Amino acid sequence: PDPTYPTLLTSDGARHIIDPLIYMGNSIDPEIDGQPDATATGDDLANFDDEDGVIFVDPLYIGQLVNVNVTVSVDGFINAWIDYDIDGGWAEVNDQIFTDVFVTAGTNALSFNVPASIAVGTTFARFRFNTTGGLTYTGYAANGEVEDYEVYIKEEPHDELDFGDAPDPTYPTLLVNNGARHILDGVTYLGAQVDAEPDGQPDANATGDDNDGNNDEDGVLFVSPLIPGEQGAVYVQASANGLLNAWIDFDGNGLWETSEQIFTDKSLISGWNSLNFSVPISAIPGNTFARFRFDTGGGLGTTGIAPNGEVEDYQVEIEEDLHDGSKMHYHQWPDTTSFGMDVNATDEGNPLRIIADDFLCVETGPINSIHIWGSYYSDDAPLPYFDLAIWSDNPSGANGWSEPNTLLWQKQFVPGEYDESIYYETPNGEWWYDPCNGQLEFPGDYEVREFHFTIPDTSAFIQEAGTVYWLSVRAWFDLPSAPPWFGWKTSPNHWNDDAVFDCMFPSRQNWQELIYPYEHPFNLSGEEHVSMDMAFYIDCHPSKPVNVTISKNSTNITLQWDPVSCATYYNVYSSTDPYATFPSGWTLEPTGTHITITTWNDPVSTAGNKKFYRVTAEN
Repeated sequence: PDPTYPTLLTSDGARHIIDPLIYMGNSIDPEIDGQPDATATGDDLANFDDEDGVIFVDPLYIGQLVNVNVTVSVDGFINAWIDYDIDGGWAEVNDQIFTDVFVTAGTNALSFNVPASIAVGTTFARFRFNTTGGLTYTGYAANGEVEDYEVYIKEEPHDELDFGDAPDPTYPTLLVNNGARHILDGVTYLGAQVDAEPDGQPDANATGDDNDGNNDEDGVLFVSPLIPGEQGAVYVQASANGLLNAWIDFDGNGLWETSEQIFTDKSLISGWNSLNFSVPISAIPGNTFARFRFDTGGGLGTTGIAPNGEVEDYQVEIEEDLHDGSKMHYHQWPDTTSFGMDVNATDEGNPLRIIADDFLCVETGPINSIHIWGSYYSDDAPLPYFDLAIWSDNPSGANGWSEPNTLLWQKQFVPGEYDESIYYETPNGEWWYDPCNGQLEFPGDYEVREFHFTIPDTSAFIQEAGTVYWLSVRAWFDLPSAPPWFGWKTSPNHWNDDAVFDCMFPSRQNWQELIYPYEHPFNLSGEEHVSMDMAFYIDCHPSKPVNVTISKNSTNITLQWDPVSCATYYNVYSSTDPYATFPSGWTLEPTGTHITITTWNDPVSTAGNKKFYRVTAEN
């Protein structure tokens, strides 16, 4: 309709010189002037209906994608507009839906997004086609055709939707910001349930979706610390087979950037899925936010609508680097959830159980500290004896998986030669598994214990960077009959191949692959390969510096000492009393902290006081 829209010649209405070979649809007819009509059908009522070049495949719903089929006679360019705010013009920038879009002869499938915050009601669209492009919604064109359409913009379908709850506007959660949302189909979701919301539920702690009276943020468990440069782990529960996309804002800048996507169309099976991802070394410690989206079609971003599934947002913490001297690929932390399993590693004579897992050395030097996690069956046992060993790697064992090859180092520890402490108490208990006889029991124990073994440098194994080794663990009890059992704890962190076990060690050394057994929540369908890794890490603690010498000249006192394996830096302390309690009775020298060389100078005191020095190696 004109003058609302520029259609008549006097309004500089859109017009094209007719070339019988260049048009939209199946035909084109001439008019002496524009044919304004209240329903944009004037051109159809004059001569014959030639408004046939554009078919709207989808209704125009607010905030959704619309597909259109555009038919043209030759190759050329489409420019098109929709009066979204229904103000009688196409002048707003957002009104132009196609700008010089190249189309080929025949029918072209195009699409555009209807903005999320526009008016609802009847409005008008203008499509212009020519062979050179550059058209506006008014004026003259040397060839081609213009077609106008009455269209109706509708409210978003009243499907029940699930939204996220990350803080907005920092993250896109609300509908006005095209927040992530899923149409609920009652079948596809994360966790045990999903609820509907009229809009996003932004919350400073990403708990808005839980605070609405129905805690449906239950599909993702973070089961490993998020430490820069290490591996993260999550357990994800899916209601059906589908695809997972997920992001963590590692740099804490309020954006989920492309490089921060941790899962891209990751296949999930119905039930619980154990997943791993890398935490970049550049991750910024502190609280940040994660978004998990699950559906059956995949290809999801951090915003927009999905035809099914669920979105769950989480506040997570990126921790500081531990600086604990770890010398392997990354920590394999214990599984402290009710999915955790203790694998029997007790040598009873028959069977002669032993378990081993592989690791990558990242720094040449002695292994003088080993940490493992485990439990006692029913949480009741005296301290066991341990046999720890380091093996070379056979990357292609006889059974098709890598396994320990040659014994390189071995040491036995009696009670009192290692530290044992309760690390965590699991309220609902954990699984107990004996791969040698098939025993699977839940709950088998409740207490997760940490065992720390310290090895003197003189008897430590010297590992070489870039080499794969295996750590084996074997335990036994000095009891005459019916000894208790020790189980090595599983880890949610996975590296390289699975752990292995042997039931007739050392007579056979027939290493078998360790997998989660049938009926464990990770293997309800009896799969033959559901990876299992053990909880441990290899580190190196610097020993006390030796051969410390002191020399003095007229200006300086100079300390020198031998380099210490595993030391990242050295500290120098001083005291006027050599018997003072260390470190409380000693002073860290202002210039003697974080020294990276093995020498240090202290100006000679003019006061004449006697000073004693002590050097420590740190990592």
